[in-house]
Amino acid sequence: MRMYGQSVTKGREKKPKHGSNLLYCIQKASTQFCRCPRLFEPLMNKEQKISIYYTSSHDVDDELRHPYRFCNLDTELTDKDVEKYYRKLPNWVMDDLSNVLVVGDIESAGDEIELANRIFSSMNQYQQNPLSPDFHKTWRGVFDMKGQEWLEQNEVHHTSMSVGDMICFEQSIDSTDGPVDVRRYLYCQSVGWAVIDMV
Repeated sequence: MRMYGQSVTKGREKKPKHGSNLLYCIQKASTQFCRCPRLFEPLMNKEQKISIYYTSSHDVDDELRHPYRFCNLDTELTDKDVEKYYRKLPNWVMDDLSNVLVVGDIESAGDEIELANRIFSSMNQYQQNPLSPDFHKTWRGVFDMKGQEWLEQNEVHHTSMSVGDMICFEQSIDSTDGPVDVRRYLYCQSVGWAVIDMV
């Protein structure tokens, strides 16, 4: 499966909790995310992060009724849903992935959608997916099962990135109330990505 569709904005309107300040922060973050020319700098910037979230059955009684696994997003997604139905991949996954996505690929990404497409592509090739033993055999010459062990421990039942998984771009934005963390989730659809902004 290839993911090169256009983004789909998803979500609901929220009333700002602190006047119009939070709304301003979201709008400001959205502008900064879209215009950032070097999107992989968040790996080295304490104020910005890129994370991958996989659907998990750790808090689901019947995994066949998981509301997001292998499903397009047709309902709202909240912080509680992310905590209940997802597991964030370990930091070493992004660190290893950054060694596969060469500098030219990173810098030429026009926006977070394009970078998400490249991450998706790598996570669907075992030799470029740090969760796969083939990745470590290819790049380090060792057969390392740590990715598969992590998946089992966290009740994540797939190695490749799939529909329902997410990539999160997180950034700290200055506001009149102090720094505010804004997260942009790119939810993998059967075609393209659904975009959810959270504060």
